[in-house]
Parts: sequence; C-alpha cells; structure tokens
Amino acid sequence: MNKYKVVLMSLILQTIGIAGNLISRIVFGNFLSEEEFGVYNILILMPNLLALLVNIGMGHAISIKSARSKIISINLIKIIYLYSLIIGGITSIVGGYIFQEIYNDIHIPLIIIGSTLTTIFLLNYLLSFLFLGLQKSNIYFLSTNLVHMLSPLIFIIIIIMFNVNIYSAVLAYSIALLLVTLFLKWKLYRNKDVIRKNEIKMTEEFKELASLGLPLYFTSLFNFLNYRIDTFIIGAMLSFALLSNYTIAVLFIDSVGKINQIINILIFQKTPTITSEKKKEKLMAQGVIISMFICSVASLILVIFGRQLISIIFPGKFELAYQIILYLIPGMFFISLFRIVYHRLAADGYGKYSSIGSLICVIFTIVFNLVLIPIYGITGSAIASSSAYFIMFLYIIFIYFKVRRRFYL
Repeated sequence: MNKYKVVLMSLILQTIGIAGNLISRIVFGNFLSEEEFGVYNILILMPNLLALLVNIGMGHAISIKSARSKIISINLIKIIYLYSLIIGGITSIVGGYIFQEIYNDIHIPLIIIGSTLTTIFLLNYLLSFLFLGLQKSNIYFLSTNLVHMLSPLIFIIIIIMFNVNIYSAVLAYSIALLLVTLFLKWKLYRNKDVIRKNEIKMTEEFKELASLGLPLYFTSLFNFLNYRIDTFIIGAMLSFALLSNYTIAVLFIDSVGKINQIINILIFQKTPTITSEKKKEKLMAQGVIISMFICSVASLILVIFGRQLISIIFPGKFELAYQIILYLIPGMFFISLFRIVYHRLAADGYGKYSSIGSLICVIFTIVFNLVLIPIYGITGSAIASSSAYFIMFLYIIFIYFKVRRRFYL
C-alpha cells in the first residue's frame, strides 16, 4: 500500500509543479512582449546556471551527510552560508561580466540583477538539499516550485502599482526567490532540535562534503545543460523574440515529460525489490508502453490542436511556437525512452551512465545548434535538440544491451 501512496504523492507533486510552471509562463508570456519574455528567460536561468557551475556537488553531499547522521551540524550550516556568500558573490561578479559580453543587447542593470541572484539561488539550493536529507521532501519540493508559483502573483501586484515591463518581471522573480529562501531559513530555525554542535573542524567537514559531492557534480551540471543549453545558444545567436517562441514550445513538451517522470519513479522504486531479471524487464517494458502511450496521445493533441491552444492561451503571440513543437516532438519520445532505460540501469547500480549520456547530448546539442541555426533559424535549434536526444537514446540502449549480458551471467 505504501508504494501506491508514494506514487500518488509523486503524481500530486508533479501535477502541482506542472501547474505552477504553466501559470507562471502564461502570466509572464501574456503581459510581456515576445522580446521581453525572451530576455526574462535568460535572466532567470542565469543564476541557476552560475550556481550549478560552482556548487561542486555540495547540494547532493549535504543531502547524503544529513541523511546518514539524521542531524545538522552547526559547522555544516556555517559552510552553507559562507559558501553561498563568498563563492556565490565571486561568481555573480565574474558571471555577470561574461553574460554582459555575450548578451550585450540586455540592459546592464538587468544583467547585474540576474547575476546577483546567484548568491540567493545558491543558498536556496543548498538549504533545500539539507531538508531533503532529513526526509522532509515536502519542504524540498516547495523550495523548487514555490518560486514559480509566487513570482506571477508578485508580478501582478507590482504591475497594478507600477508599469508593466521587463524590470517588473525580474523584480517579481527576485522577490519570490528571496521569500522562498527566507522560508527555508525559517524552517531551519523551527527544526533547531536536529542541530548539534560537532567536534569536527569546519575545514575537515568541507573536505568531506567535497569528496561526497564531486562525483555527483557533473551529473547534475550535465543534466541541467542537457535541457537548457539550447536556450543560452538561441539567445546569443538569434533574437530574444524567437527565443520566447522556443520557450513556449518547450513548455508544452516539458509538461509531457514531467508526467512521464511518474513512471520513472515507479520503476526506480520497484526494481531493487525484484530479484528476477525477467520480471524487471517486464516492468520496464510496461513502463515503456505507458510512456509511449502518453507521448503518442500528447503528440496527437499538440499536432491537431497545438496552434489553437497557443492562440487561446497567448492571443496574438508566439505564432512560431507551433512549428517548433512539431520538430521537438520526436525528441520528446527519445528523452522519455532514455529516462526509462536509465532508471532501470540506475536501480542495478549503473547510474554513472546517465552523466555520460547527458554529456554526449550536451556536446551534440552545441554542435548541431551551431551548424543548423545559421541554416534553418529557430527550427534548426529544435531539430538539433531532437537529434541530440536521439543520439543520447542510442547510447543508453547500447549500454543497456551491453550491461544486460551481465544480468544473466
């Protein structure tokens, strides 16, 4: 019965996350111009990327350490705050300069705001993993989704009082991120019963975190770049208006992918408890069938009604998004299959192949974008993404059949 509760809770959380992200995109997409919406997407992804580049796997390490000890050391909290302040501050300055050089069409004050958020985002990120390790996954979920739920509400309040522009949108996101971070700090204070003094020096504790986190660092970084590197490339090579059309197309495709993640969770949780390899394969086959059914139904809806859906949700905007969706649909199938096979392998201790697959996908995404965008424009980026996902899928299938032989030895 517990496994069904877990799946049901995962479904509820995924649904809330999808709804929050959709509402956020709908609000900002309707109130901002296409150009401004493209800029907005670059600016909110900027602190995310910069924080991931310098976190050296600290988030996962903090989660592992707190899960093992069931307590939080004072030194660990100090490390989180100092690391976020010092490393996040330095990264904000360096990252802001680099982004200004790449995206010189974005106003400098906006770049400064976006890069400054790196410190807050990094603190939010590390604190959220602290609660994940303490088995408080509801708090972790809130920290990763509440920003997208709060930012449109704050944005509406701001535009009622002031004008509608890109500064209003970025300010709303900044306030939402700050509020969620303060919420995490408040929850940490409320859980002070699990905070303990320790005799380990802060330098020793940091070394332990680094040794735990570094092996996981590249996996999380590559996974992020796998899904978001095309956004930064499009923003640099094409107009922000075209980027906004691409963002809306990805929104529809990603929503289907998040629904499919429920299947991945189910397979990942059940596989380790099954001893028969044939039963494991049968379970994976069922997951593939369900996943492909969801993708097929979603594809049919998007092909037939996609243009109408976009025109209803975003009247008079994002007319190119439908065409982009058509080129992204094949990639939706490939990435869904990749996740199913990867989780099957991860359950048997072969999770390392995910980061390798993501790295391969990132490399091909960059290469294909640089080649296809000058030829086909924004649709070239969609073709590049689907093609890179196809190569990543071929890689994981090759690994699966290679590893599968060991299952039967």
